[in-house]
Amino acid sequence: MQNRIGSEERGGFVCDNQPMDIRLYTSFLVNYLYCANRISDDGRYALQTTLMELLTNALEHGNCGITFEEKSEWLNNGGNILDLINKKRKMPEYAGRKIKINYVIGKEKSTFTITDEGDGFDWKSRVNAGPEAMIEAHGRGIALSGSL
Repeated sequence: MQNRIGSEERGGFVCDNQPMDIRLYTSFLVNYLYCANRISDDGRYALQTTLMELLTNALEHGNCGITFEEKSEWLNNGGNILDLINKKRKMPEYAGRKIKINYVIGKEKSTFTITDEGDGFDWKSRVNAGPEAMIEAHGRGIALSGSL
């Protein structure tokens, strides 16, 4: 039906600071595009990975205020990142924050806009991260997303 009408589909979701919400909305969008023959198997993998990386950044670094250094220290001391997220998202200053996912799905191109309620960080410095970033315990998500 969409191919006959040729329209764009627009919408959005608002999710809480819950890692499972990110997985749910990512899977919904990616599977919809795949089942509607808008993306291939390779496109499915690339979009799934990209959305998960960017939404995880919005959750960790945006809404929960976890810095690169804080995450590094936590992981280097044997911590699980989900435990740090759960600790942070219960704090009053982070508890009510939301992540917004807006999308425009077209026949040839789809766009996704992810907005968190954090202070932001210098994401541009991570886009073209060099080979040294590939051996770090974390910090490759934006570069990986850009390559996909």
